[in-house]
Amino acid sequence: MPAMDAEKKESENANAAESLESRDVGPDSEMSGQDAAGDEIGSDGAAADTRPNAGADSPKEEGDEREREREPQQQNRQDGQPQQEQPPLYSVFSNRVKVFVILMTVFSTIFSPFSSFIYLPAITPIAASYHRPISDLNLTVTVYQIMQALAPLFFGDLSDKIGRRPVYALTFAIYLGANVGLALQDSFAALMVLRALQSTGSSATVAIGSAVVADLTTSAERGGYITAVQASIQFAPALAPVLGGILTQYLGWRSVFWFLVITAGVFVLIYLPFVPEVSICRVYDIAPATSFLLVYRSYLVLVHH
Repeated sequence: MPAMDAEKKESENANAAESLESRDVGPDSEMSGQDAAGDEIGSDGAAADTRPNAGADSPKEEGDEREREREPQQQNRQDGQPQQEQPPLYSVFSNRVKVFVILMTVFSTIFSPFSSFIYLPAITPIAASYHRPISDLNLTVTVYQIMQALAPLFFGDLSDKIGRRPVYALTFAIYLGANVGLALQDSFAALMVLRALQSTGSSATVAIGSAVVADLTTSAERGGYITAVQASIQFAPALAPVLGGILTQYLGWRSVFWFLVITAGVFVLIYLPFVPEVSICRVYDIAPATSFLLVYRSYLVLVHH
């Protein structure tokens, strides 16, 4: 019995020790379990916290990536598409300036045929004044026609090199001087020479007039302006003999040349201050001696435009 009681006591002591050990281990395990659960909850919470942020940031990032992908595609499309280039500007002058310059050009081209035909009614009075046969006076008409054919060959090329304005100024200076001389001369020899100079100064305007139209207008609109210039050439022979006959009958044959002096003077007074240079001259085609004329011409374009 005592032995059995001792065994019971030992078993009870062992159970008590085991219970004490289990009590010591239980809270730690519970704490560790709570910590693990907390970690799991924390990780889930972090995941829950990060998932909305990720959901909010991902569209922006995707949108940026898509835009980056689209930019090279759009650039390639733009590079692949042919760009429509605007046609280059043909002239720096406005339409009003063009019309004004061409009107002055039409005015200038009248002088060549007008001077030729206004002289015809004065042939008989001049022959009587010089006591010459009319056949001799007809030579003055022949000389005029010859110079009318030769002068544009020289002045047309000169206007391409130094510009239209200098050639206009030169030819009208010759024309004005010739008409003043014709109105004052008293010999047949002087009449022949001055008629040649008159033709030289006036006939160059026909060639230069067509060049001015080509300088200002494109090929699509050039036809109408060329027609106006050519119409003036065809109109002058119809008007000039009538006016020449009236002047010769009522004011004498010298009034014919004074009339030409007045009309040419009016043209020069309008042309020189207001009409700009319109030609397109290349510097490397022009001699160095004409550089001053180029500078002067450029200045006039800036002033009058």
